[in-house]
Amino acid sequence: MLAAHLLTAHQALKYARFRPGARAVFFGAYPPYVQVPGFAAYAAAKGALEAYLGAARRELRREGVHLVLVRLPAVATGLWAPLGGPPKGALAPEEAARRVLSGVLAEPPPETLEV
Repeated sequence: MLAAHLLTAHQALKYARFRPGARAVFFGAYPPYVQVPGFAAYAAAKGALEAYLGAARRELRREGVHLVLVRLPAVATGLWAPLGGPPKGALAPEEAARRVLSGVLAEPPPETLEV
């Protein structure tokens, strides 16, 4: 899982042809939501992705590329199946998508969007 998150981000940023003002969006996580039994690899992958983006931001800033890290609360998806289902109050996927699009398209784009 760790390799998948980091290698995907690295390859996307290395080979993409961004125009100035472009936004690349990556999904992180709120640490308290993923530091639970059964989510250790997922939590580590999300933490590593955040660190990677911190460095990559500085590299791409001079090219005018914005890297946006999105931290979502619990979203009612199959991710929660191993724990018996999503937590009470989890966002519907459609609501999560609406909030993400609204935040990512804001001017200026945020470095971290906490939904």
